[in-house]
Amino acid sequence: MIAPHYLTADRRKWLDQSARRHPQRRSIAIEAISAVQHDWGYIPKEATDEIAEVVGITPSEVHELVTFYSMFRQKPVGRYVLGVCCTLSCALCGGGEGLREYLEQKLGIKPGEVTPDGLFSIEEVMCLGACAWAPAMLVNDQLHVLLTRAKVDAILERGRANA
Repeated sequence: MIAPHYLTADRRKWLDQSARRHPQRRSIAIEAISAVQHDWGYIPKEATDEIAEVVGITPSEVHELVTFYSMFRQKPVGRYVLGVCCTLSCALCGGGEGLREYLEQKLGIKPGEVTPDGLFSIEEVMCLGACAWAPAMLVNDQLHVLLTRAKVDAILERGRANA
């Protein structure tokens, strides 16, 4: 048996409760992967064995899920993940490349990278469902719309101030 490391005792208890509501334990695989990402910020490769054991599937099946769903991250991210919408609506309103390029310039990183202080990461995302308020960006789970450079600067400063 693998010693618990990526899934705390509380998380395992929560997953056991969730598994009781499903006909097969493997049905909680996404929940288990999500729990690890919530607690660690990403899915460490070493966590797949533990997730597999808890869920009752093979480590390769866990890996398949992690690599299939774009919502799962396979490497560390910053404390604030800046999800820049790259759809046509946002691009036409200055988002997409314009917003991404501005963030790259301000932070000195490219999408998929983390600032040296560990505060920020940039991700390109598709459709935040905010076309009427483009350009839009997610900061972790919070939606920011009608973005201007001044608004982006304020978002970054709040992140730094809360660090």
